[in-house]
Amino acid sequence: MRERQGARPSVDRESPDVLLFVRVSGERATVHLDYSGGSLHARGFRAEEGAAPLRETLAAALVRFSGWRGDAPLVDPLCGSGMLLIEAGLWAARRAPGLSQARFGFERWRSFDARAKAQIEALRAEARAGERPPPPLFGSDADARALEQCRANAAQARLAVSLRQAPLARVDAGMKPGALLANPPYGERLARPESLTRELDALLERFAACPRALIVSRGFPSRATPSRRERVFNGPIECELRRYDAAAPRLAFRR
Repeated sequence: MRERQGARPSVDRESPDVLLFVRVSGERATVHLDYSGGSLHARGFRAEEGAAPLRETLAAALVRFSGWRGDAPLVDPLCGSGMLLIEAGLWAARRAPGLSQARFGFERWRSFDARAKAQIEALRAEARAGERPPPPLFGSDADARALEQCRANAAQARLAVSLRQAPLARVDAGMKPGALLANPPYGERLARPESLTRELDALLERFAACPRALIVSRGFPSRATPSRRERVFNGPIECELRRYDAAAPRLAFRR
């Protein structure tokens, strides 16, 4: 490049103008030109990160798997830094995940001219026009620091989240949610309390009137029988998405 251009171009290692991936196998090389400008799982709202954060795309999958339709209040009794609540709120608000990305990789290409820029801005405006207010989102956690992280992330995502500090055993069904989602500790990156299984079983029973979903480590003990299971990986940890459908209401009979 020095011979042809006279100088070597300066490259910003954190945010390069053009990102190339080269894969060499034997005598064959494959060159990939990155058009996304970064991993698309990153939504851009993670201002604070907990000790064992849930990846945004996995959180979104659990929301969709849970049976919650995005039209009723949602509760996360172990909210941590808020990934489940925020992904649920963004989906319910019909906010396209890519809208948080300031600039895609292809917007730095030389072929991205004024006409292409106008088309992208029109698509962004169309996506924003389809947004709607999400239903109430409730989160609780025993850790005050985790609640601060959740509050910061929700503010970054422009979502209103109602938070309170409370242990799992004190979370009740009095708020009448549309669904319950939770990501309890697996005992790997976060310690798993001995009472967790018992408290989760009691929680599922208290919220039996609504759909519930958990992401737990493979083989996590529980008395509750899920209506559906899906095997997934949270990073290197083999996990299960467990869904519990809402129980049919009990009918009272009079003689």
